Amino acid sequence: MRCKFCDGELNANDTTCPVCGKTIEKRICPHCHAEQNQDSIFCNKCGWNFETDEAPHKYCPKCGSELDDDSKFCNKCGYDFGGKPKNGKKKPIVIIAIVAVIVVGCVAGGTAYFMHQKAAKEAYEAEQEAERKRQELIASYQTKVVEVRNAIQGAKSNFDMLSTMFATSTSLNDGLLGPSFYTSYAEGLCANEITEEKGRKRDIDSLYEELDELECEEEEIKELKAAIEDFYYSYCERYDLLVDMNFSASNFESKNQASSSDFSDKEKSVNSIISQIDFNNDTETSE
Repeated sequence: MRCKFCDGELNANDTTCPVCGKTIEKRICPHCHAEQNQDSIFCNKCGWNFETDEAPHKYCPKCGSELDDDSKFCNKCGYDFGGKPKNGKKKPIVIIAIVAVIVVGCVAGGTAYFMHQKAAKEAYEAEQEAERKRQELIASYQTKVVEVRNAIQGAKSNFDMLSTMFATSTSLNDGLLGPSFYTSYAEGLCANEITEEKGRKRDIDSLYEELDELECEEEEIKELKAAIEDFYYSYCERYDLLVDMNFSASNFESKNQASSSDFSDKEKSVNSIISQIDFNNDTETSE
C-alpha cells in the first residue's frame, strides 16, 4: 500500500505517512459502510469498486449464477447467502421417504400376492388330493364287489347239483322208505360238496365284511352297492336251503324254485352294473 500524496510505502496500520507525514485517511465504503484503506480499489467486504463507484455483481457460490446484489437466495438453486441452504437437505430426505414407501408398498403387495397364490395353489392341490383319494376309494370298492360276485358265482355248480339231488329225494316215497331217508342218503352222497360250500361261505362272508368296512358312500356306487347286497343275501338264502337243508319234503320244490329264480335275477342285476364299469380292461365280467 502506498501514500496518495508522496507515493511512499505504507504499512497496514499506519495512520500517517512515514515519508511525508500526511495523515492517512480511511475510506468508507458507500455500499456496506465498511472502513477501508485509502488506496483500496475494491471494498474488501462487499467488493464495491471505488474507481467506478459501481456495486459489484453477486455470483452464487454453488451454481455460479449472476444475481442481484441484494439477493438473499439464489433464484436458480436456492442457495442461502445467510449460510442456511434453502431446501438443501430436505429434498433428498423426501425423495428417500417416497422411494421407501414405494418399495415397502411393492414388497407388501408382492408378499400379499405371493401368499394369495400360495394359498390358492394349496387349496387346489388339497382339492385334487381329496378327489384322487375319493376315486381310489370308489375303485377299491368296485374291485372288492367283483371279488364278492366271483366268489358267490363259484357256488353255482354245487348249488345246482344239491338242488337236483334234493328235488329227487324229496319226491321219492315207496311206502317203506320215505323222503327223509332218501334225503339223508342224498346228503351223504353230497358230503364233499356240502363241506366245500361251508368253507366257501366263510370266505364269502369275510370278503363281504371287507367290502362293508370300506364305508364307501359315494353317489357313483349307490346302485352297485344295492345290487351286490341283494346278490349276497340271495346267496345266503340259497345256502340256507341247500347246504343247511332248511326244508321239508313238502315245501322243498316251492322254496327251491323261488330261491333259484331270485338268485338268478340278482346275479343278472349285479353283472349288468359291473359290465358298465371301466376297469381299464383289467377285470373281466362273467355272465
